Amino acid sequence: MGGIRDGLTRDVPHPAAPWPLRCSKTPGRSAEFSCEMLAHGEHVCGCLGRPWTAMLAYRPAQLTDIPALMEIRGNVRENRLVNLRLGPEAYLQALTVEGRSWVCEDDGRVVGFVCGRPAKKDIWALFVCPEAEGRGIGTALMTLIENWMFAQGLDAITLTTAPGTRAERLYQGRGWKAVGPSGAVEQTYRLERGSPPPRP
Repeated sequence: MGGIRDGLTRDVPHPAAPWPLRCSKTPGRSAEFSCEMLAHGEHVCGCLGRPWTAMLAYRPAQLTDIPALMEIRGNVRENRLVNLRLGPEAYLQALTVEGRSWVCEDDGRVVGFVCGRPAKKDIWALFVCPEAEGRGIGTALMTLIENWMFAQGLDAITLTTAPGTRAERLYQGRGWKAVGPSGAVEQTYRLERGSPPPRP
């Protein structure tokens, strides 16, 4: 995984360049959210044909985003941290050493993020601000991270989530399969390379 880490440590600390916006209207884990595009760090427009999403943009996370990511993680309605607070060091490790992250911006404000860790073969985080829910942000972020994770050569990836949540329904709709409990309150899900695309 050395090549992944080299690329991350070079990309993440620097401010995002003004890459061109790309529109991604093809559903599912489509070529529009391809890893070739992500490898160049390009923004992705989230217009999806609806005026109220026209200001959404997706880009690689930067170290300067960490305070915003922590705020989003601390204010979600589901999968809340109960007895644990993750500090900046945990985000730094996930973004630069173990994996990579993308954020969604709404008119310049970070409203959601996802982080995948090829080193651990898992998706470490997917969170969206409560006020930004229902706009397809979680779906778009999952498309980005699934494509990127499988492009690293992984045959399967996992994540954990609480049962009965919006997040769980999102994962199930994308072809993730429950494989067993994780701790006392969460469920482990697994997605294999070549799984059927998400249902409409």
